[in-house]
Amino acid sequence: MPDKRRYRMGARAQKAAETRQRVFDAAIALFGAHAYEQVSLQDIASRAGVGLQTVVRIGASKDELFVTAARQIQLDVALRLAAVPNRGLVSTLEFLVDLYEEWGDPLIRMMAQEDRIPAVHELFQGGRRAQVLWIDARYGAQLDHLDAEERERRVVSLLVVTGARSWYVFRRVHGLSKTQIVLAMREMVEALVRVR
Repeated sequence: MPDKRRYRMGARAQKAAETRQRVFDAAIALFGAHAYEQVSLQDIASRAGVGLQTVVRIGASKDELFVTAARQIQLDVALRLAAVPNRGLVSTLEFLVDLYEEWGDPLIRMMAQEDRIPAVHELFQGGRRAQVLWIDARYGAQLDHLDAEERERRVVSLLVVTGARSWYVFRRVHGLSKTQIVLAMREMVEALVRVR
């Protein structure tokens, strides 16, 4: 009898974990596709195939679900960045632009909540620090001749010109093609790492 009860409890725990994951997956999909204000807990429940009470019982507020979604998207971006081989500037920029084509819009929507949700701000600040390290690993040797202040300024500038917000301005505001964005980013990166 104890084995049967243990099995039922294990099955119940498994089902609860699967339901929780469906709720998180729904939040990731909805917050990735829509502005924060356009998504309700009911929308998340409906997408997950559960009732609103289930979402409430999980104990996740809208802000907590938003942070979970932002964390998952940022983790996916970070893992993919870490896997990029250093095959030259154009190849790296093509990879970044392709990544932003997939995740740029959700990232921009989520960054818009940084001032409102402290956990989102902390999350993106951590992402920026990681991206600075990534940039430094790729271009740092070309900047080693600079004094510390100028070197830091150029690394941060590289972060800005290769970041999601720059992609957004190029792509969504000005309508540049992926090829044109890579070229524009390349021109700026080369200017920043060039010896002056």
